[in-house]
Amino acid sequence: MKPDVTLRPHFEEVRYMYIFGGELWSSGFNDTIQVTDTNLQSTNALNYVNITGSSVIVNKEYIVYRSSNNRLYIFKIGTNVAIIKYIGYDISTMSSYKDGIIIASHNSTLQLIGLEDLTKSTVNNDNPIMITHINHRIWEMTAADNIICCALANNNIEIWNTDNNSCITLCGHKKWITCLVIHKHVLWSSSSDNTIRRWDITNNGECLQVIQDHKGYTRALNEWRNGVCSGSWDQTVIIWNSNGVKLRSISVESLVMSIIVHDKDIYVGAMGGNIMLYKNAIIEVDTLKDICSRVIIKYNIPFYGIRESFNTLIEPILPQELVDLLETYKV
Repeated sequence: MKPDVTLRPHFEEVRYMYIFGGELWSSGFNDTIQVTDTNLQSTNALNYVNITGSSVIVNKEYIVYRSSNNRLYIFKIGTNVAIIKYIGYDISTMSSYKDGIIIASHNSTLQLIGLEDLTKSTVNNDNPIMITHINHRIWEMTAADNIICCALANNNIEIWNTDNNSCITLCGHKKWITCLVIHKHVLWSSSSDNTIRRWDITNNGECLQVIQDHKGYTRALNEWRNGVCSGSWDQTVIIWNSNGVKLRSISVESLVMSIIVHDKDIYVGAMGGNIMLYKNAIIEVDTLKDICSRVIIKYNIPFYGIRESFNTLIEPILPQELVDLLETYKV
């Protein structure tokens, strides 16, 4: 599928993207931060070096980048000038957490930096160490409420409860875990083993689903209002609903490194440095939901038992994927 707009603000892979302050902020492997209007018509490079790692948004007011030289670059909404904070140790990855960030160091400890300390230019290494006994390097991390999820170098995921410092370990991925997203109290994880897994993190860490629709290295996950989008090196982006049902697949003709959803638009960050905009990509999903609602009303189909009604009532007139949607939404 041809994108509506394509821009190449980076020379190499587009690793992270955020809509921040009404603009698209992206970082690439070539150490640059680019600030672009959401229509991808113009871009502005920020002159900060060594920006090679993860980035997070804090309190909807700040965006924070980590560098390869043990520094954080903190930008406040409305300004392109960073507060530079020296951390003093190698940063493996980080995640937003309440009104601050959690930093994972290369020695696998987690440190919390609150918003007040984060926005000071002075060095403060007295921030509390939250967790100290993780046995493997942390590759990816996400957090919500009292839960911190860490993807480890041994391909497992550790779920930490900060209220009681308890931990459960999730096993299943066979290769490097590339991305973690919490959506409606369910953890989604993607991996270079080409799978996506959904985990129950409110109880015992049960694996709810193993998704194998992607045929290549699954690199990107991002939440949208009613589900999650995934992107893969098989050159596809797939839109999932909250229950892990595939709603739509988009062929993007590029190795996908990152995804972000803004309103009904999808931005895809590619291996070669391009950012591709697919306008109204979510509208078709909502349209299918509306069709399902109309079919249910027209044929007086009960909220449950849709599969049985399909066989006798509407099989001749609806494709199977619409019936799957009917059963999923139960509208």
